[in-house]
Amino acid sequence: MGTHLDSLAHFEYNASDIDQISLETLIGSAIVIPINNCKPFKEIVLSDISEYSNKVKANDIVLFYTGWDKMWESSDYALQTPYLSNELALWLVNNKVKLVGTDTALCCDPRQGLKFVVKDANIPDNILLKNGIPYINGLVNLASLRGKRIQFFALPLKIKHAEGTPIRAIAICND
Repeated sequence: MGTHLDSLAHFEYNASDIDQISLETLIGSAIVIPINNCKPFKEIVLSDISEYSNKVKANDIVLFYTGWDKMWESSDYALQTPYLSNELALWLVNNKVKLVGTDTALCCDPRQGLKFVVKDANIPDNILLKNGIPYINGLVNLASLRGKRIQFFALPLKIKHAEGTPIRAIAICND
């Protein structure tokens, strides 16, 4: 597991694959939202981003910095990762963002998502993907970009019929 992009095919057979995600979706203006005091199993909720919620615009890329990337070499990286709440996922959908990224191992609670996830599970991953918002997990080195607006590029391998792919993430700071 490294920095990677998931498509709806990750959860649904015959759904959109990675090669069907447009490059325009993976490139653009992004805001890096810091989530303070992240601990194992922290559910990231709307109130955690209140300072930044008015800075999120339609068609933005929203990246969450939790500091969890420091846990990369620990077995707890995936097993105890912080995760997005359904409330926050719905807020991202309603605010028409085009891509979401985190420095965590998963979007959903690892107690729900490390094994097989049923097709219509009520988890943030499905909420985002079913609404056309792909997501990236495993981002690193976001610490210096906390609270900033950047230009973000997620460069995937274009593999036909794949549900996910490693990506190269590039940020250009506007400040």
